[in-house]
Formats: sequence, C-alpha cells, structure tokens
Amino acid sequence: MHRSAPRFPAPWLLLATLLPLVAPADATLAPVEVALSRAAAVVEELNLTGSLTSPHTARLAPSVAGRVDAIEVDAGDRVSAGDVLLILDGELARLELAQARAAEREAATQLADAKRRLDEARRLARSQSFAETEVRSREAEVARAEAVLERLRAVRAYDAALVARHELAAPFDGVIARRDADLGEWVRPDAPVLELVAVDRLRLDLQVPQSYFGRIDADTPLAVSLDALPDERFEAAVSEVVPVSDPAAGTS
Repeated sequence: MHRSAPRFPAPWLLLATLLPLVAPADATLAPVEVALSRAAAVVEELNLTGSLTSPHTARLAPSVAGRVDAIEVDAGDRVSAGDVLLILDGELARLELAQARAAEREAATQLADAKRRLDEARRLARSQSFAETEVRSREAEVARAEAVLERLRAVRAYDAALVARHELAAPFDGVIARRDADLGEWVRPDAPVLELVAVDRLRLDLQVPQSYFGRIDADTPLAVSLDALPDERFEAAVSEVVPVSDPAAGTS
C-alpha cells in the first residue's frame, strides 16, 4: 500500500514570520542603550478615605447669665488658651465687688483698733490698774473682729470670682467653628454661645482591608491630602491600630 509523505507547513510560511526579525546584511544597526541595573524596594501604595477628628471639641457657655457686652471672635478665628472670647455686662457685679472691698477695709480697721485696745488693757493689767475681766472682754472683741474680717474677705473673693466669670476665655488652642450669640443678646450658662475645635495633632480614622492589617505598624509611612487643601500633602504617623472588623465591608 502506497503511503503519502506527511505534509508540513511550507517553509515560506515560517520565513514569513521570521523575516521581519532578520535585518539585511547591508542594513544600519539600530543604536542600543545600556543601563546599570539597581536594586530598589518595591513600594505598594494603598489609597484610603477616612475622617478627621479633633482631640478637643468644646461648646462654650458663660458661667453666669447676662447681656453680651462684647464678642472678641468670629467663626474661623484661631485663638490661644486663655484668650477672652466674649464679655458680659458686669457692671452690677463690679459694684458689689467694690462694696465688698470697702467692707473688708472697714473690718480690718476695726480689728486693728480692737488689738490696740487689748494691748492697752494688758499693759494696765500688769500694773494692777485694770481689771482682768476687762482684758478677757477685749480679747473676745479681737476674736469677733477677726471672724468678721475673715468672712468679709470670703465675700470679696466671691464677688471677684463673679466678676471674672463675666468673661468667657478659651480653654485650649483652636479655631472658632461656630458663633451663636450677638451683641446685646441675653445668654445663660445652659446655652452654648461658641464652639471651639482644636486643630493641632488631628486624628485621622481609617478602615483598612483585612489583608493589610498584619502589615501595618508604627513605622508604616503615611501621606495625607485634604479636600480643603488638594495641592498639599501632610506627613502622618500611625498612632494606634485597632483590631475591629467590619464584616460587611471586609475591613479592619
């Protein structure tokens, strides 16, 4: 039985594929650029979206009720701890403080006179020209005068503290986020008039995919960009890794 030889693709078909790779002998060789290989760490970037939180946020209200006499700040102003933000009308409180100071001075004068009279009685008693019972009576007068002066000093201190509380000061450095009072308005201690937010050392809360959780530590570099400042990037550091899972999102 005659068998036909097996057929193979014609040689021109293979050459047609290779010919473009073989340059003619008289063709100009293409230039070759040589570069040194370098070892470099492979950096993987992970883009996440989170929310910024402040370490301190306070809604500030005055310690006493009163009419707003002056507002030293507005929304957006940066303030330092101790800066006076709002002043209430404290005329009546200042008048009471003035009366308390006058009463304190009067009591101090009466105490000094009582002590003088007691010293005089003690000198006369040593020469037996003054009754001992009178000395005891004047000692009691000194004790009463001292008690009166101590009470009036407390009243003066209370009135001074009351006057000071007509000024609302910033408890920490920050930015005024909101103002809810105006000149002439009557405000109360239970109604906040300003909101203060600390803007130093802000905290960024991020949810990370679970597959990356074991690869994040305090040495992981972070770069943060804000919607309000799209052209700027800020360096950050990992302060805490919290192993809390969100099954719905597959994050930690």
